[in-house]
Amino acid sequence: MWRPDDLLHGLPARPRALAECVLLLVMVFVAPPAVAAFVPSRAWVALAAAVAVCGGAAVLLTRHHPPAALASVAGVALALWASGVHAPATPPRLGVQPVDTNGCAEVTRVVPGRPADGVIVAGDCITALGGQPLDAAAPSADLLARLRDERRTPRGAVLLTLRRAGGTRDVSVTLPAVSGPRLRGSDLPWLLLRSLGLVVLVAALLAGDGQAAGDVGLDRARAGRDLLWTFPVLVGAYATNVAASVPVALALHLLQRTGSETAQRIGALQGLSDVGFAWLVPSLVGLAFMEEVVFRAFLLPRARWLCGHWWLAVLLVQLLFGLGHVYEGAFAVFQTMMLGVYFSVVFLWRRHLAALIVAHAAFNTLTFALVLFLQRSGLLEKLPLPR
Repeated sequence: MWRPDDLLHGLPARPRALAECVLLLVMVFVAPPAVAAFVPSRAWVALAAAVAVCGGAAVLLTRHHPPAALASVAGVALALWASGVHAPATPPRLGVQPVDTNGCAEVTRVVPGRPADGVIVAGDCITALGGQPLDAAAPSADLLARLRDERRTPRGAVLLTLRRAGGTRDVSVTLPAVSGPRLRGSDLPWLLLRSLGLVVLVAALLAGDGQAAGDVGLDRARAGRDLLWTFPVLVGAYATNVAASVPVALALHLLQRTGSETAQRIGALQGLSDVGFAWLVPSLVGLAFMEEVVFRAFLLPRARWLCGHWWLAVLLVQLLFGLGHVYEGAFAVFQTMMLGVYFSVVFLWRRHLAALIVAHAAFNTLTFALVLFLQRSGLLEKLPLPR
């Protein structure tokens, strides 16, 4: 059963394979932040330039197959448009760990390097934000909710009223954007469109190379049989996730970064508290499908063709897969990389994507569902995490 070299059938010459990998990686990593970095009035200029450059590269790569060239340009345009027009937001973060005490949010810890560092100290009791008193019944939850809500607390200097050493004082804290985006319910349709665009681009490049869907693990004749492996693959994914979490969690604990890393990862998902499963499930399935097609079916065999070893190809491609989740923190990067390695081994063993796609989508959906449950039940606000 272990015949991974079967996936090398029909691959293009190495220079072309390298050009295809570079084009696809540019689309996955470089294009979205490059476009989002422009102010709205210039976004369309940047978008047009990016489409021209990447579209021209797609036409060059598929010059022997005109329909594939047109599909490449369409995929590039769709992925860039969905990425640039609606970029995920980045919420402000204060950097304190509060608890409810006598009608105020008492600070039990200040995270070094965060905006509150040097302005607020442990023991301060925050009573108001922006001149508006906190909810006396649940001051910590009210503080965190208002800091998280960009419509009520815009980025920039905010005024905090706090009690310290028996007196009351006002302090000003500047809230910059965090290092990565936070998904919201309104982002999901655009995320789905971007995934579709990248899949169209991959399909066009495969067509330009003369490869069929079956050459990259999407053989319909074997799909039903492969789906029987979905549950074992899903169980293995959770086992891999737990195994990868233990050493990283220990290292973060020793470095005293457990709270900030966990807060960063959960914070990236908290904005989905208002989304329903009508959009959540299709978006997560589309994202899983895109990631399996891009990082397993397309890039992995080409990386093996370029570097000469499967183990090296797996490590390189799945490191890139992990880096795609850097906005969730270093913990998430390592976890995602190890999940990618696991999915890659299963793909090389089975040489089919059906079970991987369904298991990957189920893994994502269950994770998001857990965050939504914690958010809507109020349990998430009670976790001892810095905010």
